[in-house]
Amino acid sequence: MTNFLKPLFLCASVILTSTLSVTAAPINWVLQDVTLQDGGVATGGFTFDAATNTYSDITIVRTAGLAPGGANAIAHEAATFTQVTPAANVTPSATFTIFTTDAADQTGALFFQLFFGTALTDAAVVTDLNAIGTGTGRCASLTCNQVQANQAVLITTGSVAPVPLPASAGFLALGLAGFASLRRLKA
Repeated sequence: MTNFLKPLFLCASVILTSTLSVTAAPINWVLQDVTLQDGGVATGGFTFDAATNTYSDITIVRTAGLAPGGANAIAHEAATFTQVTPAANVTPSATFTIFTTDAADQTGALFFQLFFGTALTDAAVVTDLNAIGTGTGRCASLTCNQVQANQAVLITTGSVAPVPLPASAGFLALGLAGFASLRRLKA
């Protein structure tokens, strides 16, 4: 291989590898502008791996809302959700429920359920949250397949957005450095 072709081949290999690794890698997602009916907000994010339909690195924080009083006040409290529990009747890329605890019995536990407007993929595009099913509440059963009466608060707005992974930036920088060295060889 000539001196001219070696850097070109290296650059092309790095860019191709970068492209392949970015599409296959799990994607970090962050909540954007998520507001609940009671005025509370939710922030934070999670990682979703489309290849395995699994969630990890979950931290979603819900601020306290303005409770209307009575029994419904409990659902309006602040909480941090970190535990995912897959349900057999849920499509992993379309919805998931997270809890404040990983207890075997979720009766009385607070939960935050996310319903995505379109299923998450490795395409990494902003996805709206479905306001009909996304929200917080308190479980009424062991597996949380029922919600306690008057204990659900849905969102009014919100979406999830992909966060660029540091590895992709590193591959891009490496590719640009290869092109720069190619230019120096031409000169």
